[in-house]
Amino acid sequence: MLIDRLSARLAIAEQENAKRYVRVRQGVDFASNDYLDFSQRDELKQAAHDAIASHGVGGRASHLVMGHSQHHDELEQRAAQFFGYEAAMVFSSGYAANLGIMAALLAKGDRVLHDRLNHASLLDGGSLSGANFRRFRHNDVAQLRDFLSRSNEPTLVAIESVYSMDGDLADLIGIEAVCREYGATLLVDDAHGVGVIGHHGGGASTAIKPDILMVACGKALGSYGALVCGSKSLVDGLSNFARTYVYTTALPPAQAAVTSAALQLIQENDEAIARLQRNIAHFRRCAQQAGLPLSDSHSAIQPILVGDNARLMALSEQLEAKGFLVGAIRAPTVAKGSERLRISLSAAHTSEQIEQLISEVRSSDLI
Repeated sequence: MLIDRLSARLAIAEQENAKRYVRVRQGVDFASNDYLDFSQRDELKQAAHDAIASHGVGGRASHLVMGHSQHHDELEQRAAQFFGYEAAMVFSSGYAANLGIMAALLAKGDRVLHDRLNHASLLDGGSLSGANFRRFRHNDVAQLRDFLSRSNEPTLVAIESVYSMDGDLADLIGIEAVCREYGATLLVDDAHGVGVIGHHGGGASTAIKPDILMVACGKALGSYGALVCGSKSLVDGLSNFARTYVYTTALPPAQAAVTSAALQLIQENDEAIARLQRNIAHFRRCAQQAGLPLSDSHSAIQPILVGDNARLMALSEQLEAKGFLVGAIRAPTVAKGSERLRISLSAAHTSEQIEQLISEVRSSDLI
């Protein structure tokens, strides 16, 4: 009966052009989050090769049993230094990190305040924590202040640095200031900021120092897993009470070694960041000249609103037939009427590829 109910939901999704498919895709990649093209860098491949040779391919056990290797230890030290925190720890994914943080920190009677456009992992962490859950309007510091002023229960404020569907930046300075004013704990999910925004690609931590910084390693760092940075007290507490850390197999050592190499690469040579920034500027300039409806995004995420699931999927298929892979973000992932192409730029794109993509979108009659 339960599987039948799932099938019925799937049939409705198919009628609404919202059914998702898992498949291998071929073409010029304007869909992934590999913003610096680090997943293809020889330095990172060599780091993985060396770690596999010495430690094998699996995580083998949880961190607290015997899954914590020298590569995890080195990554945590490097991450704490890179982002300017007292301590850092490795989680198996960004989703696990956000759920683990909130479950460990929050209790019934506490409060969690979310930006309305937060990622599902943040929203799920808040709703599963048992704390009182509320969402404030996107980037609305005044409404956040109003919510904080109404009561004095322990409060966690959760935001992203760069929002994954719109590509716009959080008001980091304004939100941090109001959190300090009311004694709220601030969690910043920097998944789409590191390697893209901030001094030398340092992300949110180059502008503010939130109480908790979560960095997903599968985006600009070209690796996998997640880092949580904060005080030693925070890391010690999460190591003991974050169930998504305590009760899961450790990230394979090779992935930790790859992330360490990625952080070192950013520190030593930010040419990839400079190329990415040039590509972002070139895309926006060419798209504006072509009359495409751009959002206010200066990150690697450049959405183009289409406003209808059926038209969006038709456009996505047209682009794929021309050799371009672009994210098609449909309702209910985004609000109905705001369906969009989610174009992800990277340091690997050439000016010609960007211009060709814009030309194909512009020549379509679906925008």
